[in-house]
Amino acid sequence: MKIKLILGFLVSALLLSLTASCVKDEPGPSPEKKKGSYDPIIVTVDADDNADGGHRFVNIDGANYYIDDLKYQVSGNNLILVGVDATNFTGEAKIIYQLNYEGRQMHVVGIAEKVFEDSKILTSVTIPPSLTSIGASAFSNCRAMNAVYINDLAAWCKISFGDNPLMCAHALYLNGDEIQELVIPSSVTRIASDAFRGCASLTSVTIPSSVAVIGSSAFRFCTGLTSATIAEGVGAIGDEAFYGCKGLTSMTIPSSVATIGIEAFSSCTGLTSVVLSQGVSAIGDEAFSGCAGLSAVTIPSSVSSLGEGAFAGCTGLTALSVAGGNSTYDSRGGCQAIIESRSNTLIVGCNNTTIPSSVAAIGKSAFRGCAGLTAVTIPSSVTTIGESAFFGCTGLTAVDIPSSVTTIASAAFSGCTGVTAVSIPSSVTFIGSEAFYGCSALTSVAIPSSVTAIGGWAFAGCAGLDAITVADDNPTYDSRDDCNAIIEKRGNILIVGCKNTTIPAAVTAIEEGAFYGCTGLTSVAIPKAVTTIGWSAFYGCTGLISVSIAAGVTSIEGGAFSGCTALADVYCYATRVPTTSSNAFEYSLSENTTLHVPASAMDAYVTTAPWSHFSTIEAIP
Repeated sequence: MKIKLILGFLVSALLLSLTASCVKDEPGPSPEKKKGSYDPIIVTVDADDNADGGHRFVNIDGANYYIDDLKYQVSGNNLILVGVDATNFTGEAKIIYQLNYEGRQMHVVGIAEKVFEDSKILTSVTIPPSLTSIGASAFSNCRAMNAVYINDLAAWCKISFGDNPLMCAHALYLNGDEIQELVIPSSVTRIASDAFRGCASLTSVTIPSSVAVIGSSAFRFCTGLTSATIAEGVGAIGDEAFYGCKGLTSMTIPSSVATIGIEAFSSCTGLTSVVLSQGVSAIGDEAFSGCAGLSAVTIPSSVSSLGEGAFAGCTGLTALSVAGGNSTYDSRGGCQAIIESRSNTLIVGCNNTTIPSSVAAIGKSAFRGCAGLTAVTIPSSVTTIGESAFFGCTGLTAVDIPSSVTTIASAAFSGCTGVTAVSIPSSVTFIGSEAFYGCSALTSVAIPSSVTAIGGWAFAGCAGLDAITVADDNPTYDSRDDCNAIIEKRGNILIVGCKNTTIPAAVTAIEEGAFYGCTGLTSVAIPKAVTTIGWSAFYGCTGLISVSIAAGVTSIEGGAFSGCTALADVYCYATRVPTTSSNAFEYSLSENTTLHVPASAMDAYVTTAPWSHFSTIEAIP
């Protein structure tokens, strides 16, 4: 049965209860209670430790009691639920409301940490209105639990949740009725963090003007929620408040809401319409990130703070505008973007954005996840392409970076799987870590003389890369002997390789991730000057069949050759077994993989992991 709880209902129920207690009519038959409905459990214990109402009471040590099948501990003038009586517990946790004992009235106000953690038999829990806190992991991994029972919704909204049983149960019952259409009582002034988190049975929620704050993660993962009505008067929406509510299709934020928290509506994939009313002043980082169904957004003039990635991953976004009169942001010239006026930084773009010629920088995550963006013209006014600016723009096929750009920040073009060509101008001095990570269609890279810093994994996962060059006059890097790699001159460290790389003899180390995901690499010879093969250096080189490791290698780090599923022969010429991470060859060894080592070191390799994991180990003639 669906229910709608309103304040009038509560008042009426209270009046009826008071009236019934005062009238001395003959008692009639008690109405049949619904499954899960209950009156708060009050247990009275006499001087001989006998409990009324058929309850079982055991005084363990004066500070801990068993009541029925649960264990309680005295905390000041109240009780905390701290455990279960494993001998008697059958799966239904009916927590008492009050214990009358030795002249004291003690209420259960909390559930301790980990009380029911990993319980295989817990099926339901009854929460008394006196409860104010639930400890961390109290109900973690209780997979058999399917119901939470309460009789006071306002009290539930105030609980401090370290762990919410709804994350496992997914269904909340109020006086025996499963709550689907939730109406928060007007007596509630704040919805606690995590209050309804994971309650998948909710289909709608109405939040009254009395609520000042919707707490963080209050409705997180309420996947069945299709409607959320927030009344004028609500002041703030907390971090992740509606995160992952994929059933929501539209949302109107009233003018009273000043703050929309970090990731407040992130991953609401069904959201197609958002109305931001005049009055909203701050929108947090990633607030609407991943809302793939969202097609248009208008920022009101009242917004003075728009967080990073606020609309990142909104793959369907085609229209962006800022209302006139906004002193912080604009969408000049109908550019279909949001620009920070003072710095001329484009901070949010979409599939239809035209970057104005006055823009000085592309901000962090500005176009992140704009999968429909097929072409972009970066004007000559731009000097910086920010972190993750075009991350995941899978529709892009070519990137023309103007000669004004000096910085390509971390992950700027990461995951642009359609990009086949990129031109790095001689103005660029810095290429950040993972800048072109996963650009699997990219075939060639030319590093100009101006580049003096390249971050780690800058071209990792560029499986199609077959040509790498560095300008001859670059002071920091080279690609000596046409090696098709980028070598850091100062330490002779190979930092970027490709499927056609020949490692020069003078190289002393293979940097972490240098050949990561080079699926076209079939063989590699590591010269004797190399002492270290870095973390995940050849990870995922699924075409790699043969590896030759010269005698100078002393250290092979984690995942160095992990995921090289075609690996058939590994030749290691070191007479002293290199220090090797346990997962250096993880997911690479099969019954067809042979390790070849010097005869004099055969015993050492056979008895040292992970070398001993090779199914066949042979001496090098």
